[in-house]
Amino acid sequence: SGLSLEGMSLSSDTALQQQQTLVAGFSRLSSLTFANNNLTGLNSISFFSAAVSARLFDLTVSGQAFGSGSNNNTSTTLSISNMPSLVLLNLSSNQMDQLAPSMLVELNALDSLDLSSNLFTQFDDAWLGQINSPFFRYLDLNRNRLSSVLFVRLNSSCRNLGHLSLRNNYLNAVPDLAGLSRLITLDLSDNNISWVAPDAFNSTLGLNFLSLRGNSLDEVPDAVSVLASLTRL
Repeated sequence: SGLSLEGMSLSSDTALQQQQTLVAGFSRLSSLTFANNNLTGLNSISFFSAAVSARLFDLTVSGQAFGSGSNNNTSTTLSISNMPSLVLLNLSSNQMDQLAPSMLVELNALDSLDLSSNLFTQFDDAWLGQINSPFFRYLDLNRNRLSSVLFVRLNSSCRNLGHLSLRNNYLNAVPDLAGLSRLITLDLSDNNISWVAPDAFNSTLGLNFLSLRGNSLDEVPDAVSVLASLTRL
């Protein structure tokens, strides 16, 4: 029936690179953390048993080296897929500079995805195309190197995204938010935004929190006047 442990943290255990069957016997695991293991690859299909994959609720894979080295390709070294109960996924601080649609597949219960503190220079919503979760509400892209983002092609099941953080990037304009009509909070602080288009928020009329601090704006832009629900600016 498997061991009864429900939470496991394997931080700073570099031996994991040779022990990828370690967690297979813990069929009741709901929370699992890999942090600072110097992993260069992780394929959830081979790493976890079917029983672990089916129950896992919270997965953190952070502080790894998926994008480091001239021969490494994040698209082939990282795969998180077929975890029907996974709600929280933290992939922060992994030196990743790209994703691929095949990396995050059939995460049907996913609510929150943390991609902060990586090396992304651009973000394409096609990368989220196979998550297939109508519950997907939180996306954290803080502390990357983003100069452009694209959200207009979001998979229909990801259009419930309500909370987006793009803090501390290299954006020089408010991105096109046409695919994010249900957005509630938006953090654009600490970027390089110096001008905001008059219609920048016309697709996100439900915003109640917007942060533009730490940009090169001399005054509150006229574009926010359409945000009748805004309670914090």
